[in-house]
Amino acid sequence: MHLIQALKNEKESFAELGIDIEEKAFYDILKFLTIKYDFKYSEDKLLKLSKEVKTVIDDKAKYTDWSQRVDIKSDLVAATSPPLKVLSRRITAAVQNSA
Repeated sequence: MHLIQALKNEKESFAELGIDIEEKAFYDILKFLTIKYDFKYSEDKLLKLSKEVKTVIDDKAKYTDWSQRVDIKSDLVAATSPPLKVLSRRITAAVQNSA
């Protein structure tokens, strides 16, 4: 019964954050990275970044063959790079500081 309640709570958690369920998926990934690499990144920045990543993905994934098209995959990488570079630099710094 505890597992059912936990699943229900998780299913509803995106609304509490003011984001949709797809943005919550990206938020969870980004949050996991901040925990894994032990660095601080504000909730506001994580939420904003999650929304930006979803917007980019939605724009590029509207083509049914997006995963087969090199041009779209290249655009996707280029479009997600700027917002993710900041996070990537933070992760790199955290890893180097812990070594």
